[in-house]
Parts: sequence; C-alpha cells; structure tokens
Amino acid sequence: MRTQLEAVGREGERGERQREEYVAKMAALRRRVSQAEENTSAYQELARLLAKKQKWSRRRVVCLVYVGAGYLHGEGLEILSGERKRRMQESIIAVETECALVDEDASEIKGRQKREGEQEEQRWKREVEVGRRRQQAQVTRLRRQLQEAQSRRRQWARQVSSLHTTISMLRGKLEDLS
Repeated sequence: MRTQLEAVGREGERGERQREEYVAKMAALRRRVSQAEENTSAYQELARLLAKKQKWSRRRVVCLVYVGAGYLHGEGLEILSGERKRRMQESIIAVETECALVDEDASEIKGRQKREGEQEEQRWKREVEVGRRRQQAQVTRLRRQLQEAQSRRRQWARQVSSLHTTISMLRGKLEDLS
C-alpha cells in the first residue's frame, strides 16, 4: 500500500514537472512570437498609428473640457467669444477627423496583416503538402527497393540451396565411383 502511494506521488510530481515545463515552453513561444510580430513593419506602423490616435484623443478631451466645462472656475461656453468658440469647435472637429483617419488606417493595417497571415498560412500548408508528397514518394521507392532486395535474397538462398543439393549429389556420386 505504501509503495503504491509513493508511486502515485512520484507520478503526480512527474506530471506536475511536465506541466510546468509545458507552461514555460508556451511562455517562451509566446515571447518569441510577440518579438517577431513587433519586428514587422506592419506592427510598427500600427503602434505608430495607435500612439497618434491616443495623442489626438487626449487633445480632443482637453478641447472638450475647455469648451464644455469651462476653463476658468467652472464657467461654461459663455466665457468664450464667438471667434474663439468657433476655433475650439473646429479644433475638436479636426481632432475627431484625425482620430477617424487613424482608426481607418489601423483597421486597414489589421486587415492587411490578416490577409498576409492567411497567405503565409496557405504557403506553409502548400509547403507541408509538397513535403508530405515527397516523403510519401521516398517511402514508396524505399519499399520497392526493400522488396527487390528481399526478392534477390530469396532467389540467392534458393540458388545456394540448389547448389548445396547439387554438391551433395555430386559428392554421393564421387563416393559411389571411388
């Protein structure tokens, strides 16, 4: 009973070590994939656009706070003159337009990345299929060569057996003659 418990404990420890190794391996893989993605030009362009969008979003919030809530002691739009109010609203519209353009660019980049990923996946699938076919052809050739070698070996064994029979017969005849 005690040995069974120890065996189960060792098995559990081994399973836990395997799980930890798997988790570490997957974390390393995720880091490598993330680093590879960060090195792509599309990823860098997307990061640049997102930073640009954040900058414009912050400017928009500042403009909205200035216009809507009032810049001085809670005063509202009344403190702004007509020209200044119009410029602030134009700034808000310009920021919102820029944010929309950045969003469009980001979605275009994401779409391009997705298409490139699908193309890369298709290319890998084709390469794997070509490799599989090549290996299958090699296996077929090797099987044929093995069958030919086995056939030759059987034929040689029959010839050797026939020669042994002939030798025994000839020895028997020699003994009869002597």
